[in-house]
Parts: sequence; C-alpha cells; structure tokens
Amino acid sequence: MALVARREDRLAVQVEKIQRRGGHAIAVAMDVCDETNICRALEQIERDFVPVDVLINNAGIAIDKTFLETDNRDWNSLMDTNVIGLAAVARETAQRMIIGERNGAIINIGSILGIRAGNLAAAYAASTKAYRGNGRFGWRASVAGI
Repeated sequence: MALVARREDRLAVQVEKIQRRGGHAIAVAMDVCDETNICRALEQIERDFVPVDVLINNAGIAIDKTFLETDNRDWNSLMDTNVIGLAAVARETAQRMIIGERNGAIINIGSILGIRAGNLAAAYAASTKAYRGNGRFGWRASVAGI
C-alpha cells in the first residue's frame, strides 16, 4: 500500500503501524495542487512499489469560517485543493490505468457537509459538493466515453 499526503511525517507513523502488523507500505509526499508533483509521486509509487490499481481520493482542507467571514483567498484555496487537486490526481491516475491497460478503481471520499452544510463551513461545504458532483456524474461518464 502506498500512503500519500503532503506531510510525510504523519504518513511515516501510519506506515510503521502497517508494517508492525506484517503489512507492506510506503510513504510518498504529494501536493495535489501541483500537477508536476502529482506525476512525480505516481512515478515514485510505480518505481518503488507497483502501478496504482486503486486510488482512494480523500485529500482536502477545511476552513472554519462563516460565509461572511470567508474571502476569495479562502475560496480559492479550498477549490484548488478540494476540487481541482482531487480531479488532477484522479485524472492522472486514470490515464496511467488506461495506458497500462489495467482495470482499476478510483474511490472518491467526500464529507457529509457536501450534502448538509454546517454554520462554520460554508465554503468547505461548497467545495465538497462540487467534488462529489464531479466524481459521481462527470468523471465516470467522461472516462467511460458516454
């Protein structure tokens, strides 16, 4: 299993837990907002481990502010990470699966706030809703050619 996130220090703790239980895992740093970094991380996984057959897409950030407290910087940060970044990882992974003629799965995990927003998460809820809608309707049809 390849564990991927921005912070390798947090990943190392999880890799150690998996290895203590007899599993095999590696930690790979990835910034979902940087397409070059996404490619580099996937290349490292393919080189040091195996090609990705299953992607569990669960990256995201939250900003605990009310709608009136948020500014464009908050919105851009959330959308860049929670929508565009996740789409970039899914797209690059899907392309590699197709080129390698491998069956695979991309599992997108989103927050319940994409369905039901809370008081301090208006911008986060909107980003999660956009992400959920893209993965459920747009990406699947596009990759399948329908």
